[in-house]
Amino acid sequence: MIGDTLPCARLLAWCDSCPGDELPSLLNWPETWQRVLILKGGWFLPPPYPEDEYYHRCRDHAVRSRDLCAHLAAAAQRFRDGGDVEGSLAKANIRRLLHWSLRDAAAAAPCPTQAIPQSSEEWSSWLEHTLATPPLADTARSVGEFPTWWDQERWARWVWVHCHGPSDWQKLHQLAVQYSERFIFDRLAEITPPDQLDAWDTLVLHECEDHGQIGAFCRWLRPEYAGVLRSHFDHSDSDWAACAYQCYLAKSPQPVLFYEWRRREEKPGWQVKLLDRRLFAPEAIRPGPVVEDIQDVEYDFRLEDPFSRRGL
Repeated sequence: MIGDTLPCARLLAWCDSCPGDELPSLLNWPETWQRVLILKGGWFLPPPYPEDEYYHRCRDHAVRSRDLCAHLAAAAQRFRDGGDVEGSLAKANIRRLLHWSLRDAAAAAPCPTQAIPQSSEEWSSWLEHTLATPPLADTARSVGEFPTWWDQERWARWVWVHCHGPSDWQKLHQLAVQYSERFIFDRLAEITPPDQLDAWDTLVLHECEDHGQIGAFCRWLRPEYAGVLRSHFDHSDSDWAACAYQCYLAKSPQPVLFYEWRRREEKPGWQVKLLDRRLFAPEAIRPGPVVEDIQDVEYDFRLEDPFSRRGL
């Protein structure tokens, strides 16, 4: 296990140590890390996505869009010119670059005025038309033939979702009711007005399976509404319950949490553990308002619990 995870740990440290004026170098990770990441049989570890690190750290929208398009074109050419190994790494690079480039371009595009597409053919037709128009045309030119390699219906919904802004949240809510996809709920959490608590009822009440809606709801939820999460603590999905409880702890006043601590004997062990971390761990490593996806934790050592050996 150590041998498998060490390359990812090194890559993560490389991302963290990148100076602000050298952020575009993160987008060239396949060239820098090719020999480190390749494993036996030609497989390589899923990286902690340096493209994601770049996107979240680069705040200048114009610079970010320019860099993403430029590196998309370069990665596409590396794929065409390289062998199997270079092509595999370039393809992984292209996918994440396309993910973020389409998001930025869609955010600058007008909200779709037509009805929500109802079939794969309608989604694909809408995407083909949209990629030919500004501001998405630059991304389409840079990436070339690659969008056709993956699920076009899903890419179309990704673009559709990010074409919606705060004034269009109700239209996006209609899509969220039809499709249970994490990125739809995430975008809805970003653009739904902070006083629209009842808008989440159809998405988080009486749902037995988590497709990302509880995490999005927890990110959106204002602290004064934290009490509504109590009804989710005994959810049949343990991850759903943990996410709701962790958010409750992150958004409740400290006097409330100390009251909960005095009643810890009445709580399940997993709740006591999270409450302990929230109250007594150093602030920098306290559990956040949302439970992280297990795959994110496996490849990001910054998300591990350093107190797990205390027996609590």
